[in-house]
Amino acid sequence: MSTEHIDDVSGISTTGHEWDGIKELNNPLPRWWVITFYITIAWAIGYTIAYPAWPMLSSATRGVLGYS
Repeated sequence: MSTEHIDDVSGISTTGHEWDGIKELNNPLPRWWVITFYITIAWAIGYTIAYPAWPMLSSATRGVLGYS
């Protein structure tokens, strides 16, 4: 069974990993970073649908906007 490790100095839980006496804290990513990540995924999916995306033998597939 694993137990939760708490850092003595900061009081924040750690992952249990330690290298050269440095403990890895278990901090979540900032909310703005996570939101930006999800927006980037949505943009990539939309871009793939709207513009030519998949290479074929002679040319790429036509996107929804009709570019070739």
